[in-house]
Amino acid sequence: MALTLSGTSGIVGAGIGTIGPSGANVTGVGTFTSVVSSGAVSGTTGTFSGDVSIADKIIHTGDTNTALRFPTADTITAETGGTERLRIDGPGMTGVRTQSPRATLHVKAHDNNWEAGLLLEDNTGNDGWNFHPESSDASLIIGYNDDTTLALASQTAELHTKFKSNGDLSIQSGDVRIEATSKGVTFPNSSLNEASSNMHLNVAAGNNDFYVQSGGTTFAAFKGSAKDLQLTSGNLVIGTAGKGIDFSAQTPTSSSGATNQAEILDHYEEGTWTPTISNGLSSISQVFDASARYCRIGKSVMCQFIYQFSGQGNGNRIELTGLPFTSVDVTSLGGGNVIWCNVDGLVDWNAIQLIVKKNSQTIECWKALDDNATTGSSISNKAIYGVITYEAP
Repeated sequence: MALTLSGTSGIVGAGIGTIGPSGANVTGVGTFTSVVSSGAVSGTTGTFSGDVSIADKIIHTGDTNTALRFPTADTITAETGGTERLRIDGPGMTGVRTQSPRATLHVKAHDNNWEAGLLLEDNTGNDGWNFHPESSDASLIIGYNDDTTLALASQTAELHTKFKSNGDLSIQSGDVRIEATSKGVTFPNSSLNEASSNMHLNVAAGNNDFYVQSGGTTFAAFKGSAKDLQLTSGNLVIGTAGKGIDFSAQTPTSSSGATNQAEILDHYEEGTWTPTISNGLSSISQVFDASARYCRIGKSVMCQFIYQFSGQGNGNRIELTGLPFTSVDVTSLGGGNVIWCNVDGLVDWNAIQLIVKKNSQTIECWKALDDNATTGSSISNKAIYGVITYEAP
């Protein structure tokens, strides 16, 4: 007998029902209040008001290697082609192409190419971004895909960025742009200690030069071939007093007594100054020319001057003042020579020495370093031209 009813079990039907040796067939609508046992059940549609219990899997009719499965407790999987493709386990970990997910979303690439990874497609076009782990160098690569409509194996992406396993970020095309105002690249735990290599700019040898631009104009270049820093426009500005260019790689000698601090070029300056005769004249009636220039490099100050005037001498040593910097307060004085002079009393100018007084801005005129250099009593439109070098603090 193919149909068995027991206890309160029953069949309520609204259609045509038949019972034969092989089973019961309900053509219309059947309501099974309780099913004691059953083999295969088939139909076009079904409505279940309670749970449906399945021991293992739901299989697609006519495609038996495609299924939804419940392989273990608290786990659901999806299979295509007889191979598991997706798994959600008890803790909620989701695995794509892996049976052991180790993260909220764990994706295992099936090959080492663009289509083996992740594609994020634009919602309004046919382009997108590909992500995939590159097995050849253990990196994560990101590329731009300009045609996602191509067949899977034909899709390619332009490589833009590599995140390498050693922590390097490699930009394969394009620029790194900081477009937010007052933002940039920060190295919070870095120093300029080359030995520690905490912070460095690595310019490869050959012609791999590194250029710094502003507004599209190059103003600095690190030359990889020559290992030079080149300024193509603008100045090298040392904005802190007492700081400059350090030549301490040149080891000081014991005989000189120099220190590393003495090998810092911390001052360079050019300009003009105005000489004035402060001693040796009772009066100056007219000054025709008082032109003077200087150049300071470090502590050394080099000056030249011409003073053309008319006046009245008083028999005292000629002194000029107005040097651009006060001299050092030591007995090692600076000085120079008179290059040319036609002032009355100073016509033997090739015997006149110029000495800079210590801790002052004054030049003294001496003859053979043991006599005052004095003028005649009356000077009319005469000039003295000299050069000196002295040390400033």
